Amino acid sequence: MTEGTERNQDRNRMEEFYYKAINDVLHEPIPHAQKTTMLKKLKTKLIRLSSKQHQKLLIDTEEQDRLQEENPSLYHIIKSRKRKHKRTIQQIRNENGTTHTTTMAIMRALTAHFSTKFQPLHIDADSVRRTLNCDLKETSNMLNTTLEEPITMSELWNAITKGKPHKAPGHDGIGVEFYKGAWE
Repeated sequence: MTEGTERNQDRNRMEEFYYKAINDVLHEPIPHAQKTTMLKKLKTKLIRLSSKQHQKLLIDTEEQDRLQEENPSLYHIIKSRKRKHKRTIQQIRNENGTTHTTTMAIMRALTAHFSTKFQPLHIDADSVRRTLNCDLKETSNMLNTTLEEPITMSELWNAITKGKPHKAPGHDGIGVEFYKGAWE
């Protein structure tokens, strides 16, 4: 049984559980206000369950496949399954030549590969000393004082105008357009 089939069965079981819970609440001998509250909670859980499935379909369905505000149809479901199948690794061969086809075996093979590939490097102290003693040129006093001077507004404006559009010069995500627009 595939993972997608198991997921669908789990979702169907959850839906059945919520519908049974709704039926049980309806037949409970409790006040109407309490029933309404309980039914609203169960309804929101059912809606959330189906909207998660709907969101997964929308993520797998490309924008050009759908018209604006169109709900996914059988066509979209089939297309997303095909796309997902194409993107899924079906088999993998490790360094020993063993081919793995199950999901868990593929995950184990990838984990083993990356854990050996990205092990810490063992560096001896002599290599570190040689690296630190490389021939770095020292900056002159005149160049050093120029580098330590504050940045002028004209230098800052030149840097901003050379920036590419729709790109952020720093980690804050603020684009060059903002600085140009809010310069004053």
